[in-house]
Amino acid sequence: MKPFRESAAGRMLAVAVALPLATGALATTFEGGLVWIIASVFAGIVLGIVGVGLAVEEYGGEAVGALLFLPPALLLYTPLVAWWGGQPVVRMMMGLTAMALMAVSLGQLSFRPRWAAPPRVTTRSA
Repeated sequence: MKPFRESAAGRMLAVAVALPLATGALATTFEGGLVWIIASVFAGIVLGIVGVGLAVEEYGGEAVGALLFLPPALLLYTPLVAWWGGQPVVRMMMGLTAMALMAVSLGQLSFRPRWAAPPRVTTRSA
């Protein structure tokens, strides 16, 4: 069984958290951002429900963790954007967190490409 973060459910839950964060970091800078924020929270809820549904069979513990984490995270997200969304530091941290989660969900955090040859080990013969 592959690790949870590499499964479809793990990637979907990472995107469910990253999408509202990325939208909050970007949408507070232009007019009409509230509509995008509400839409991203709705999309995060839908992705979270589907991700938990996919995770229940193989990854029961992670599914329970997602059920305990996602509702309070989305509940705390709204005041974060409303009160501190105008602060550049908060927007930058939301954007960096969203980029890290998207990188995890895409599997791009490895420093060596998967298609690269393994490092060569040279041995000296005496």
